[in-house]
Amino acid sequence: MVRFWDGDYYRTYVEAPGEPARPRGVEAEVTAALASPADYRDVPARDPERRRKTDGLHRDAATDAGPAFVVRDGRSVSARGPGDAYTFAKTLAAVIAERG
Repeated sequence: MVRFWDGDYYRTYVEAPGEPARPRGVEAEVTAALASPADYRDVPARDPERRRKTDGLHRDAATDAGPAFVVRDGRSVSARGPGDAYTFAKTLAAVIAERG
């Protein structure tokens, strides 16, 4: 389900009263927080699951990681939102197990 009517649905931070407006959307927020905007990762154009990962209609499942887009950078793991929960959890569990 895509929530076109609620632009703040996945926002982590909302501007405080009197604070200048920033670019809206998760991608803009994450990119702004990175040391370099070039560090932002998106679903590669050649990913065979790109459509399922980007159409906003598909979510991953315990038995189907295809729609998920999870990025692991060393011990840091990130995902886009609830639709990536299973794959995010599996990836994070692997990182924790490695530190065991």
